[in-house]
Amino acid sequence: MFLIVSVSSDNTKIFDVVEAILLEFKKMRSKLVPNDELTKVKKYLIGHLFLDVESTDSLANFFGLQETLTKKILTPEEVAQKINAVTPEDILRVAQEIFKNERLNMALIGPFKDTEKFSSILKI
Repeated sequence: MFLIVSVSSDNTKIFDVVEAILLEFKKMRSKLVPNDELTKVKKYLIGHLFLDVESTDSLANFFGLQETLTKKILTPEEVAQKINAVTPEDILRVAQEIFKNERLNMALIGPFKDTEKFSSILKI
């Protein structure tokens, strides 16, 4: 299991950006996601899922990626059902599993020489 966060930021604000991301991870580890927020995210994900598989190329990519990664193929409808089944408690449980100091990694592209400053903030 993995999670990737990708951000583009002005170099002068990168420490604030990283701290804000880590704060959100901390919140997810300790509080249930509000139902209204989860509902919005589910609708967004499902809407984009169905928009993304409208062409035959993207549908083939959708199925091919599943076959490659999981060896099990689900239809877009089955994926939507799985998304709809996610509960705030599921998110809290998974967040507590993955958001741990020993599991955090960070890669930066830019003129950053002070790695110690990043090491000091890379904690949940």
